[in-house]
Amino acid sequence: MSAVVIDIKDIRRPPSPKGGQQAMITCADLGDFTRKMDEKTESWSHIWHRGTPSNFKQLPKIFRKAKISPDNTAKFHNLDESYLIPTIQRKLHHFNKTQLSQVDIICLAQHLRFPTRLLDWTENLSTAIYFATPSPNAKPHLAFLDPTSLNALQAFVASNHIPRTDLNAVTVSDVTKTKKRLDGISVSSDRICATYVELGAKKLQKKFPIQRLTAPGYLEVPREYLYIPVAFFPGYAHSRQLLQQSSFTIHGSSKEPLCAILSDLRQDVLDMIFFTARFEDAFLAENIHHLRSLCASPIQIFGDEEGVFQETLDDLIWAM
Repeated sequence: MSAVVIDIKDIRRPPSPKGGQQAMITCADLGDFTRKMDEKTESWSHIWHRGTPSNFKQLPKIFRKAKISPDNTAKFHNLDESYLIPTIQRKLHHFNKTQLSQVDIICLAQHLRFPTRLLDWTENLSTAIYFATPSPNAKPHLAFLDPTSLNALQAFVASNHIPRTDLNAVTVSDVTKTKKRLDGISVSSDRICATYVELGAKKLQKKFPIQRLTAPGYLEVPREYLYIPVAFFPGYAHSRQLLQQSSFTIHGSSKEPLCAILSDLRQDVLDMIFFTARFEDAFLAENIHHLRSLCASPIQIFGDEEGVFQETLDDLIWAM
């Protein structure tokens, strides 16, 4: 029997005694794998998926190094989001996109591969598998997230001004009680997301207004307590976002990968929010084509002419 590694730590770090340990799950086949993933997420309120062909560590593009030329790299995070978003908004006026909010624009920018502080997620596992398996040589990674628990954690941390160094003090009870007071994922309003976008500006004030998550009104939260990403649904500014059942997390003051931020949590808290799965080579050798057969087709995912061309190209790649 082959193994799937359930990896809930940043592999650049040593295992933490506070959480983020590795676990090996032995699976007979992909059917066994999906059953065990269902068991692991049985108590979750919602399940979002993210698929990548290698371990991208859940880091938004704006924080990654970008290849400008073979001999040159740059960091996108030098970009001033407070300038870029209004500039794009002004130019989109010529395409009858004046009704888009700032958050709609950043979601559209992410969808069109522009560097943002968003991470792509989907409610559809087959869509995640498609993006995780572009070729038979891929090393697919699948991430699983309960967005309601993530938002409850963010609300508890922000409202109680919990520093990053004390994140391991947060308990399951803290997250569960906060989640009961929140209105599902809709807690991620435009106001909150826009606040997180403002964190990317070069000229930052000490404090930003953030909507109080447990009562009406506003609460000023120092930016150092806005390090937990927020999960939210987009306004579907592009038809593909609907086809792909898109959803997003938006990074705040921390420029670390999502897995690194959450690895400081206690293990029982982490288990109710997030984990990733990667596959051993032996498992992939036996199952990669079967795994690919579980994904949605490019025509379903793209919904236009590009899907036809991509499906034809995929057929050639997987026939080699």
